[in-house]
Amino acid sequence: MFLEKKIIGCFIQMIIDNPNLLNPKENYDVVIIGAGPAGISLALDLEKKKIKCCLLEAGGLEFTENSQDIYKASSSDNFPNNLEYSRLRMFGGTTGHWGGTCRTLDEYDFINWPINKEDLDPYFKKAQMYLDLHGEFGEKNVSSDIKLVEFRNSNIRFGDYYLNKIKSSKYIKLILNAYVINFSQEEKILKKIKFFNVNGEKFNIKGNFFVFSAGGVENSRLLLHFKDLEKNIFNKNLPIGNYWFEHPYTKLGECLLNKSKLKKILKNDLYSLPYAFGSGNFSKTLNISPTNDYIKSNNILNSCVFLTYYDRPNNDAKNLIQNLSCYAPKISKKIFSLFKKGLVCNGVLRSSWEQDAEYNNCIKLVHNDKDKYNIPKIKLDYKLSEKSKFTARNFFRKLSEYFISNDIGRIKAESFMLNDNENIYSEAGYHHMGGTIMGNDINNSVVDKNLKIHGSKNLYVLGSSVFPSGGYANPTFTILQLSFRLSDNISNLLKKI
Repeated sequence: MFLEKKIIGCFIQMIIDNPNLLNPKENYDVVIIGAGPAGISLALDLEKKKIKCCLLEAGGLEFTENSQDIYKASSSDNFPNNLEYSRLRMFGGTTGHWGGTCRTLDEYDFINWPINKEDLDPYFKKAQMYLDLHGEFGEKNVSSDIKLVEFRNSNIRFGDYYLNKIKSSKYIKLILNAYVINFSQEEKILKKIKFFNVNGEKFNIKGNFFVFSAGGVENSRLLLHFKDLEKNIFNKNLPIGNYWFEHPYTKLGECLLNKSKLKKILKNDLYSLPYAFGSGNFSKTLNISPTNDYIKSNNILNSCVFLTYYDRPNNDAKNLIQNLSCYAPKISKKIFSLFKKGLVCNGVLRSSWEQDAEYNNCIKLVHNDKDKYNIPKIKLDYKLSEKSKFTARNFFRKLSEYFISNDIGRIKAESFMLNDNENIYSEAGYHHMGGTIMGNDINNSVVDKNLKIHGSKNLYVLGSSVFPSGGYANPTFTILQLSFRLSDNISNLLKKI
């Protein structure tokens, strides 16, 4: 069945749900597995270069429970969310339910990468355009240790927004409900990708280059499955699935703030996301991070604390003053007097920070638990590293000291921020990174600086799974920059064929 068919000149543009209609002899320049933001942006950029692509999407145009069932997985008790629903198996991928928050990685975040921030800077404007973002990601130091940073918010849902562009493309063929299971090769060169459709029928797609862009979990799962097939299209000892990580995220505490001091000392002329964290009207959010110098001198990871405060009275403020009075009766008395005059507001402190990539945090195949296509499901082994816990506590305490020394306010911390022996519970689970990380050493990385798998001649990986580290920033903007960089690289290689 054709979902869409148009004739323009001598071209037929199709989104195909029935692969029986494909020409089995057709050879594509690039075959892309996964139609999330990485795969879609790569395909559209290659189209501008008149490069013929086949885009394979394991799901359909809409969310279905039957399709999503493939994503069922198990995870360690330290991972807070259900891996099944923290990602979407459909055209457009997880942007179908993402919040849209975007920021570039900091220069410091590339310390473990084989490329620098400057290598991605040429793709900044293009990523902005695809995400419909305006303005820079500004930042400014408020001390030698602390800086304010800027996020932007995209309203783009890739599945909805870019569907018509792919429908009308002369160079992109989208095949829906195509579940990759196997491959064919010649002399370590991948020649065909084999996939099932929803009816369990098997099909082949030929290509010159192949790109896995199936997401921060499925990239590892599919490559681990390919590794099990033992056909040696890449180095067999690569740490596929290892060094997996995410952004820990949780509420760190609450605070009472002197509004005049806050606005004077932490004067914020940067863009502030409206209604951040569902805080509603009358709220403002400051994004506070350590400077690179502070990170290096204290041997911590990168971090961002989100201070959301209100310019209106809030009942919780009085309760917070009562709690603070047990610890600081004198300052609480002063604050209460200011509160009566309307000079004090309350705030909430949340944080997203960096988890360093550790070998034992990994995705594994569960060979005795397979999906309906007989591909093993996965288990995630994961826990917060000691350095990640130290980072959260260290910078939070630094921020508390800064508030006190500048008389900005007082913070009531969650108990786990004060007790180093208490576990930090993270509410995160939607920024999946690592598992196929980028690097120069085949002993501790899976892809090279150009995203080609070590030992392969024409197989690439794209998405946040290649991140060797992820700072605190949402990964989507960087994913798009990597997509456009890969597009340029593949385009240059095709010219040599």
